[in-house]
Amino acid sequence: MALAPTIRAGCSANLMNRVEAARAGNPALFKHVVTDEEAAYNFKMASEKNSLYAEAQPDLEYEFAMVGPGVIEKGVELMKVDHGV
Repeated sequence: MALAPTIRAGCSANLMNRVEAARAGNPALFKHVVTDEEAAYNFKMASEKNSLYAEAQPDLEYEFAMVGPGVIEKGVELMKVDHGV
């Protein structure tokens, strides 16, 4: 089981549900597509490793709680983490 695709799918579905709910309450809302420059700037500003960890941690804890104990660990026990040392 790959954790990143699971979280990505969960986030995508959650976002789509929120957008639809918001549009139902306010039909004037519309999708705003940002430019590549805006996206690159936001990515650069939000990609600091400590902030990414802090922002993702509650989502990871939720996913762990939803699947139950031991499920995430199955299939990753042989993975090696390169800490860059």
